[in-house]
Amino acid sequence: MIQSSIVPGTLQHSRSGPPSHSFNYGHTMLLIELSDLGKDHGLPWPLNHNKVGIVSIHDHKYLDSSTATISEKLGKLLLDSNSNSIIESTCKLFMLTTPSVLGYTFNPAVFYLVLTTDGKIKAAAVEVNNTFGESHLYLLGANKSPGTTASYRTEKRLHVSPFLDRSGNYKFVLTITDQVIDFAITLCQMNQQIIASRFIGTPVPLTKNNLLKSLPRIVMSVALTELRILGQAQKLFFKIRLPIFQKPVPLQGTNNSPSEGFISKINVLFDRLRKSPK
Repeated sequence: MIQSSIVPGTLQHSRSGPPSHSFNYGHTMLLIELSDLGKDHGLPWPLNHNKVGIVSIHDHKYLDSSTATISEKLGKLLLDSNSNSIIESTCKLFMLTTPSVLGYTFNPAVFYLVLTTDGKIKAAAVEVNNTFGESHLYLLGANKSPGTTASYRTEKRLHVSPFLDRSGNYKFVLTITDQVIDFAITLCQMNQQIIASRFIGTPVPLTKNNLLKSLPRIVMSVALTELRILGQAQKLFFKIRLPIFQKPVPLQGTNNSPSEGFISKINVLFDRLRKSPK
């Protein structure tokens, strides 16, 4: 049975050439059943809900900056063609994310899953945050025949990397069982695969003992995410010498990220310096 879990795993990323580029990092995420948030004993210590602590989940850092619960926000967004909620009373809602550490986090992607009672994917959504302080929620819709693996295609709507333009289409392939979580994203431009990203991990129950054992890995995953982004950007720019694409005007559906990292603040500073009188 799928339940709230710690998911130690590997983050894999490759860019097709020429020139090609790839990297692999150890990365630990949390799979949270959203009904556990707000319960008196829903989360084990030291994981907090809506409180600053060693590790925590804050409602206002997901989907939008309101204080409504993540479940409430998700329910308003996951609608069918008749504006009825896709989420049935028997469904369970899960979120795969990295938590906040001492109030700070940055999630390049947060995965939301609507699961049937037997653990099959009925619907999904992916919240993508870029380093410019923007986010976009890809609503991937409902499956007529739910399974433990679901595949979706959608147009790219958010400028993510300065080394790629905003064109192309994503393919999401999501697999979840009580033994493995395997989420893959590929980006195709002009019918060619350009980017392949994948997180694969083995869930372990979210208990106090397991959380304390995993705490160093969780802290490092959160602390190093943006530093690793900067490090890879340095390689792409200075060593591989890829061209820079100017950030385009945001498309409809692009929002201010409710969980900005420190890179977005650096970008704002650079923008102000560029616009200041000489």
